[in-house]
Amino acid sequence: MAEPIEICYLCGMELEGKIDRDHVPPKQFYATNIRKKHNPNLFTLPVHHSCNKAYQKDEDYFVHSIAPLTKESYSGSEIWKDITHKFQRPEGFRIGKMISKEFDSRPSGLYLPRGKVIKRFDAERVWRVVWKIVRGLFFKEHQRLLPENNRLGDALYISKFTILDLRIGEFVAFFLYYSLSSLHRQIYS
Repeated sequence: MAEPIEICYLCGMELEGKIDRDHVPPKQFYATNIRKKHNPNLFTLPVHHSCNKAYQKDEDYFVHSIAPLTKESYSGSEIWKDITHKFQRPEGFRIGKMISKEFDSRPSGLYLPRGKVIKRFDAERVWRVVWKIVRGLFFKEHQRLLPENNRLGDALYISKFTILDLRIGEFVAFFLYYSLSSLHRQIYS
């Protein structure tokens, strides 16, 4: 039987006070209907309530920002349904309005092919969520902490593996593809 977790993987401090169970990856990555129908085995880690809350707006941004790009998939269309219900609330409306401004059909005055747009991202916010997930998965597997403040473009070494060595410019899609598809091989191979 596994030993009980006594530290918050987000801040590295001893767990005390108000404690939450943090889903890794975030529960909202799995739409309500998907969770009901498929009952995915979502694991959680204990964290301080304040640490968990510190990531909430970035996780909301991440889901709202990526969801329009995934509407054609089964899980993406279900997440989109959840999001459209949230648009009826003031906070959902505000984030929806902010995300809609990230689409640009004429970036820097350029004409794109018919029906094409550029989708911009707040790379720091996207990175913060991706890094939180990586830290949670790493903690679950190795019972060791990864630093909270690894910035975009930093290299992080763990034993003989380079986890990330990214140079991000405007191509956040490459960053997402690289980090999500290659990271698993780099850590566990």
